[in-house]
Amino acid sequence: MSFVSFANQKADGTFSSLHGQAEVDEDLRQVCAAKYAPATYMDYVVCRNKDYRSNEWQACATEAKLNVTAIKACSEGAEGKAILAENIKLADELGVGGSPTIKINSGAYNGQRTAAGMLSGICAAFNTAPAECSQALGASATQTAEVPAGGCGA
Repeated sequence: MSFVSFANQKADGTFSSLHGQAEVDEDLRQVCAAKYAPATYMDYVVCRNKDYRSNEWQACATEAKLNVTAIKACSEGAEGKAILAENIKLADELGVGGSPTIKINSGAYNGQRTAAGMLSGICAAFNTAPAECSQALGASATQTAEVPAGGCGA
């Protein structure tokens, strides 16, 4: 997971993002959640994506079994800023310039955004595909994932 964000040129070390400070704040919480709860932070991300405009992140953190106090301290302090800065540096090194950007073996994935399409892209990257690549997926595997409506003015 890397964020499409950029370090602001201000001396105070703040960040800016295409969708404003609320997005930066959520980026900070997510990098801290990934550090402190690597096994469950994606549960937090999935929950937040259901209502990404809400400021009520603590309920999702609790649902994902995150330590709300630790995430808050990290995301509001120097630790979160340092983690996000490293994350942005990696995204820059990888040439990530849009969201979502999916890379498989350092190459851009431009196929369908379905489970079946992504499985095909991942399996094609192997010299010898693992057995999992020949397993059938369920009916929902061909459906494109819902993308939240919105834009730069959202």
